[in-house]
Amino acid sequence: MNLGWMLLMCGLLIAPPPKPIKVPGIGKPPKSDDLAVDVVQIGSGPKLLGAVLHQSPRGDLVVAVERSWLERAYPEFYKKQSVREVQEAREAWRELKQRLGEWRKRRAGEDRLRSFIEMEQARVDKNLARLEPELARLDDQFMIIDVGARQFELKLLKPADRRQIAMLAWREQLPDVATRSVSSLSKELADLGFSVADERVNLFDRLPIRRQSDKEWQARRALLEYVERQSLDYQGTTDLLVGTGAGQEPPDLGAVISQVAQSQLTSTLGELLGGTGALGGTQGKPKGVASAKGLEKSRQEAADKKIEGFRATMLTLEVERRRAVVDGLFSARLDGGRWVTVWKDQEAQAAGKIDPAQRDRIRNDPQVKQALDLLKASGLAADDTIEIALGVGGATMTAQERLNERFSLFLGAYRHHADGPPLFLPEGD
Repeated sequence: MNLGWMLLMCGLLIAPPPKPIKVPGIGKPPKSDDLAVDVVQIGSGPKLLGAVLHQSPRGDLVVAVERSWLERAYPEFYKKQSVREVQEAREAWRELKQRLGEWRKRRAGEDRLRSFIEMEQARVDKNLARLEPELARLDDQFMIIDVGARQFELKLLKPADRRQIAMLAWREQLPDVATRSVSSLSKELADLGFSVADERVNLFDRLPIRRQSDKEWQARRALLEYVERQSLDYQGTTDLLVGTGAGQEPPDLGAVISQVAQSQLTSTLGELLGGTGALGGTQGKPKGVASAKGLEKSRQEAADKKIEGFRATMLTLEVERRRAVVDGLFSARLDGGRWVTVWKDQEAQAAGKIDPAQRDRIRNDPQVKQALDLLKASGLAADDTIEIALGVGGATMTAQERLNERFSLFLGAYRHHADGPPLFLPEGD
């Protein structure tokens, strides 16, 4: 989405469909379909070979291109972009310096947060000094190009597995990543001992600084305060969220087991056995992020505590389909009091045959033991019913663990600095 940053490509004009452009590389360039990178053809100008970081609802693109390749492939285009990005970097650092000063005053007296802000202020001053010379240039591995929806003639996005190959190759700084085929890169990575499937690549620290809109800055500030000031987490259902303190607690597997067993033995799947607990889940309701009603109380509690952002995790049990769906989001409060969703994700896990170690882990859960004792006392503890319930409990545990891992990866990219990487927020939120 376009967050109000300067459009670096605003001078380009719409042109008739372009003729094929030969891109410098090793030998004869492979066809676009054989590349590991995304392809964006700008009118009759450059064919950008890189990674599309974001596409707004209007169709505007944010594209990251390896700097060394772009300079060789399109030197005049690169030169113009380099001048513009340096000017934007100067403006971004100056703007950030002012915002950090205001933030420090806003949270005066909070030592941990103050230390973080002071370190960031020192880093900002260092980077501003580095850009003082008139001929200063950025040296980040990637250059970011903004491309308006009406400026490109072709957009070819690659599947996640191919992009992962390109990301790993860029991380290891293999030559000519942009113009080599998937097979060529895969072979070299394998020869170097890498297993692409096992890698988790994050190159956000190799992107240049960009100006942030007020909305982006305030959302980023909420994320940083979640890390450096006070974490606030909620768990529950799409309609009811319960505060859990700092960090995400394990799901209430006792409530899950009870719900699944009851649903297997009654014709009315909406009737639940037992309370919801910290993460009791819902049955028979549409899956999805928390409803406005469900979030309203949590947001009000956070505002009352002068907390700018919190994480929420919601469970939906689809017993008929024998699976658990876990939704997560991070909500941030802007200066005017409006809340926006900064991150959201979903993990659905089908109940399969659980391994003995996981079964023992679930059975030893105190809440599960209590639920099983109640089921046995009620005479509802048929072996097949318990096995199904344990399977859904295992699916619940696995789904939350995977969602927690992805949130950790997301937070890990944004927790270190106040200038980046770019934070793309949903429009209209």
